[in-house]
Amino acid sequence: MLTVNVTDTAGPFLRRLDQDLDGAPLRHVIGRAARNKFVSHFERLDRARHRPQVAFHFYGRAARATSYRVSGRQILISIAQEGIGLRFFGGTIRLRRRKWFAIPVADESIGKTAREFRGLTRPILNRRTRKGVMLDKRTGKVLFAMRQDPITQRRDPSVLPTDRALFAAIEPHVNSFFGRISGPADGSTGPGRR
Repeated sequence: MLTVNVTDTAGPFLRRLDQDLDGAPLRHVIGRAARNKFVSHFERLDRARHRPQVAFHFYGRAARATSYRVSGRQILISIAQEGIGLRFFGGTIRLRRRKWFAIPVADESIGKTAREFRGLTRPILNRRTRKGVMLDKRTGKVLFAMRQDPITQRRDPSVLPTDRALFAAIEPHVNSFFGRISGPADGSTGPGRR
């Protein structure tokens, strides 16, 4: 008499894999890895594009304002830094309620508005060229350039990591995730493992 005993070692593994893939764990792994790639990309841009003595670091702020969340089957990366979309997509800024743009040009005025300063001169304007300046009364230093014409920001795709760089950053984390879940919960060897 021949007796065949079949033991299902794949069933528990497959049920756990299905639960992990259908649930949020894998999406959280991907979200964290993607967020970390965006943060490291912004930090690299911050070092490359900003002067160390300037207090306002646009890309450093973008790095700190980057987060992720899982919503159903989607992973959403958010960059809560005003102006990041304009730098990436490009576009034109037009005046609405004001008559002039005040563009910070000195280290101490970058990241601030003219209203935040005391002791500025009234704008010195040339209406023919539609340009001007605002000075610090004490030092005579130009803190803001003034202009009336719309400002066009060119599209800059280098502001965000490329798809290839993003996938390369995510892949090892996904592989690690599958490596962790491929062994059965009881510690015995699972399918394909010895």
